[in-house]
Amino acid sequence: HTWSLSVEEQFYLFLPLLVWALLLWNGRKSRRNWLLFAGLGIAAVSSFTFSHWLMTTGRVATAFFMSPSRAWEFLAGSLVALEGVPLVRNIHWRRVARGFGLLLMLVPAIVYRDSSNFPGTAALLPCSGAAIFIWSGLESDAPLRAVWSPLRVVGFFGKISYSLYLWHWPLFIYAKFSKTSLALSAVEKAALLALAVVLSYGSYRLIEQPLRRGALIDSRRSAFTLAGCSTAILLLVGMIGVMSGGVSEMDRRAAQLESYGSDSYDSSYRAGTCFVEIWSKFDEKACLSAATGKTNVLLWGDSLAAHYRGGLDAHIDLTRVNILQV
Repeated sequence: HTWSLSVEEQFYLFLPLLVWALLLWNGRKSRRNWLLFAGLGIAAVSSFTFSHWLMTTGRVATAFFMSPSRAWEFLAGSLVALEGVPLVRNIHWRRVARGFGLLLMLVPAIVYRDSSNFPGTAALLPCSGAAIFIWSGLESDAPLRAVWSPLRVVGFFGKISYSLYLWHWPLFIYAKFSKTSLALSAVEKAALLALAVVLSYGSYRLIEQPLRRGALIDSRRSAFTLAGCSTAILLLVGMIGVMSGGVSEMDRRAAQLESYGSDSYDSSYRAGTCFVEIWSKFDEKACLSAATGKTNVLLWGDSLAAHYRGGLDAHIDLTRVNILQV
C-alpha cells in the first residue's frame, strides 16, 4: 500500500506551491482568504471532474491510483482548514452536523460493494462526511474526559493514527513473508498490533511532535541536513536489500500471494478437461500425454487433489516437469 503514501506525498509537495502562488498573486491581506478558498475550490472541482471523467470512460485504475484524480479528496480537508470558513457556534447545530457527517461516513462502509463507482461520485459521501465532521468541531474545545473514557481511548488512537498507518504495514507484511504458510495466527496478529501501537506512540512523541514544535528542526540548514541523512540511510538500506537478494525473495513471495488471490476454479482445476464429472468429457490427450526428457508427475484424485493444480503450474519449473492429471 505504498502507492497510497505516494499519492499523499505528491499532493503535499504540490499544495504548498499552489498556496504560495495564490498568495503572491494578490498580496492584500483582506483578500487572501477568499483567493485561497477560490483557488483551492477550483482545483478541487477540476480534480473531481477529472476523476468522474476517468471513471465514466473506463479508466478506473488511473482514477484510483493517480494523484490528480484523488487530489479533490485532500482538498476537501484543505478548504475546511482555511481561516475564515464560517463556523457553527450553536452547540445543538454542531451536534446535528457531527451526526450527519458520521452518517455520511458510515453509509458507504455498510452499503458499498465491489461494483460501486469508486473513487468517482461514490467517494463524495465519505469525503464530505469527513469534512463535515471535522468542520463541526472547529469552534469548540475538546472536553476533558476521564483517563479510561472510551472517547479518550478513541482520541489516543486518533493522535497516533498516521504513525500507526505507517508502522503496521511493514510489520504485518514482513511477518507474513517470514512464514512459509504466509498466514498469521490470531495471537501473532494481536502481538504485531500491540508492537505497532508502541512504535506509533514512540514516533508520535519523539518525531511528530518535536517536528511540529520546531524542536528537531530550527533552521533551513538543519532541515536539509536531516532530509539528506534520512535519504542516504534509505538508499543504503535499499541497496543492502537488493544486493543481499532480499528484494527478489519478497517479489517471489508476493507473486505467490498473488497467485493465491487470483485463483479461479475453472483454470486451476482444469475443469471440463482433466477434472470432469462425466467421463466422456475427459481429454486424454491433453491430460495424460507423457513428455520425453521431463519428469512426468501424475496428479490423481477428486477436487481435493485437483485444487493443487494451479499452484503447481505457477511454482514449479515446467521446463523440467510435466504434470499429468486425472
